[in-house]
Amino acid sequence: MRKNADRMMKIVNRTKTLSLLYKAFSTNEWIFISDKIDEVRRFCTPEEKKIFTLDVTEIEWPRYFKYFAFGLHRYILKEEVDYPTNEPANMDLLEAIKKRSSFEDVKWVFSKGFDFKPREKSQMKSLVINSPRIQQLIQDMINERKNKNIPADQYKAQLLQIANRFCERLFSTYSMSTIKFASFLVNKVFRRMYEKIVVDENSLAKLARLDYKTQGPIVIMPTHRSFVDFILVSYIFFAYKMKLPHIAANEEFMDIAILHLIFRATGAFFLRKKKDEHMPLYNAILYEYVQRLLLDESWLEFFIEGTRSRYGKTLLPKYDVLKIVTDTYFDKKVPDIQIIPVTINYDRVVEADTFPYELLGEEKLRLSLIKFLGAYKIFSMNFGRVYINFCDPLSLKEYTDKLQKSSAEKIDPFNKPADRMTVNQKLAFDVLRIATDNLVIMPTSLIASILLMHRKGINEEQLIQKVDWLIQEIKARGGKLSTDIASILVKNGLTHVEHLLERKKDIFHPSFSAKGDYKNIILLSYYRNVLGHLFFNEAIIACSLVAYGYELAWKEGVPIDRIWEKANFLERLVGNEFIVKKKLDKKTFTELLDSMIRKKSLQIKDSKIKVIWKNNFSN
Repeated sequence: MRKNADRMMKIVNRTKTLSLLYKAFSTNEWIFISDKIDEVRRFCTPEEKKIFTLDVTEIEWPRYFKYFAFGLHRYILKEEVDYPTNEPANMDLLEAIKKRSSFEDVKWVFSKGFDFKPREKSQMKSLVINSPRIQQLIQDMINERKNKNIPADQYKAQLLQIANRFCERLFSTYSMSTIKFASFLVNKVFRRMYEKIVVDENSLAKLARLDYKTQGPIVIMPTHRSFVDFILVSYIFFAYKMKLPHIAANEEFMDIAILHLIFRATGAFFLRKKKDEHMPLYNAILYEYVQRLLLDESWLEFFIEGTRSRYGKTLLPKYDVLKIVTDTYFDKKVPDIQIIPVTINYDRVVEADTFPYELLGEEKLRLSLIKFLGAYKIFSMNFGRVYINFCDPLSLKEYTDKLQKSSAEKIDPFNKPADRMTVNQKLAFDVLRIATDNLVIMPTSLIASILLMHRKGINEEQLIQKVDWLIQEIKARGGKLSTDIASILVKNGLTHVEHLLERKKDIFHPSFSAKGDYKNIILLSYYRNVLGHLFFNEAIIACSLVAYGYELAWKEGVPIDRIWEKANFLERLVGNEFIVKKKLDKKTFTELLDSMIRKKSLQIKDSKIKVIWKNNFSN
């Protein structure tokens, strides 16, 4: 009772504070005369009118009140609240459905989605198998058959039967009724698992305005951190009444009884990894199927990394599906292709706890319905927030034109198959670079980074200070953050890594033991590695300097040219481990070296560089 009374008194006092603060505005009539502003406005050029908001009708009132409300909470009521996002279109997809009833969920499902109906499976199968590519391949396989005792007609019938079986396993069975049913279930699950799903509505609006006839088909390439990735993207498109993509998924999903039917009906088609003697036929069917989807105005989604990253960092690209996509344009079957890099950023990845075991050599967990149902408790756990960025569309036509003009050697991917691989390799890395530049650094990544630097322990106050320092370093490097208020960030992040920590009084430190094979350390490293691309080039310079040993690196100093020699070698050796904005060349090396000297990490004397022994990095 006493506790409730104190709480109510606190609320009353806050109400009094606000009423007193705005008493003058609420008890008096205020009349504002804007004649002078109107006079100034008449003399402004159109460009000046865009810069200076002199007309109240042009003020973004929702954004204004959002920041106004934040100011009241933060500076008047002294509450620790999240800083508003800079973009007014960043919306929490779950906010509107948190308190909805099941009836309202059903109503929502039937009011959303885009009623798209692709070709029937039987029609698609007929088009693919009877395509010139497949028919020619079948004829070649008949001519090259090892067992000449089998008549050509009989062998052709076998091949057609195999091709038919491949199509059955590969093709999607896109169904709007199943999509609506799945969206209802996903609604229920996501609002239990996630606090927020933050989406930029402006980027989705750009995507919706793309015209197939002039700009070609849309290909979505998300980062791959979790099995949840492709469900999230489809869920967002459904919620915003957009066409759901056909998704290139791993064949291991075929092992999940019943659920694989739902995945297939919501747009998934399953890529085969197990190889056999008929793999050329399968690859040709996949090639024809993907191109047919693009020609039929279907949206396509695939993961350029090929598999989930179990290290936290972006993986090197795979080119299998990308080659099929770009060939569609290079063969002049479509006017252009719009590539959409997508970053999906989690506070906590659902299956991340299994990654350390896989990295330590244990067998990869096979998916099955029994295991899926056995993990039902996961759906009631708190996995924090998700930030999804749909990057600006990348026109393959414009990209190819620009590459042809800037290339020292003339490349012609339209007529030279060898040049297509050149374009694909550069395109794949550029797509990953765009995605990496748009990653949102989540609280777990910041906290994990600091905790791994203080394995003997750190108290909460120091943790907040160090995280605040790291926030400033990330911002200085152009990184994006879910929030830049250290105290809120630490509070939110600790809830998602507390199972990896031990707490003694007010000291946090990573929990690990020799018997546990440092599983917790590996998982903290997974979250820390998300930051790697921001600090990678500086890390190469630091490693190059430290390689000379204590006497030279800390006492005597190392000539700049010798540091560059080792840094250049390291960059060539491990330069592709992280996708960075700028490769480490001589110019970048010099700029970073100057920056590290200004920050007092390094010291220069007589053209020699040495490490400063005591570096107060919190400043």
